[in-house]
Amino acid sequence: KLNHPLAHYVKLFSWLIPYQMREIPLAERPFYYLRRPLKGVIQINRLRRRLKDRLQEVKTPALVLTASGDETIAPGTARKLFDQLGSQPKEFYSYGDEVPHVLTTNENPRQKDVFARTSNFLLSLPEANLRRSD
Repeated sequence: KLNHPLAHYVKLFSWLIPYQMREIPLAERPFYYLRRPLKGVIQINRLRRRLKDRLQEVKTPALVLTASGDETIAPGTARKLFDQLGSQPKEFYSYGDEVPHVLTTNENPRQKDVFARTSNFLLSLPEANLRRSD
């Protein structure tokens, strides 16, 4: 769930304001949109509605990482998603306030931990063990 109070009403706003403009430092511009299309938020909301009651059907192994410093996603969203997944195995980890929305960027002081947890999770899967023996 998006944290912005107007995210639920984005369909209305997208006709009046098609893009959210934002300042991005020059060095980061290759990685981010200067203009974020509000139609993308509509798509996120649509996907959330369609998946909400079907998450228990997801059986693929899942690693859910979140951070309390994330200002984009509403607090508690990742835990709720994790609890509803039918996945096995599944793991959950929450970082603190110092960690931003995008866990993989250099701005994340715990970036190496994110990569290590992801790698360890993937290598722990039985399928990974089969592939490593080839």
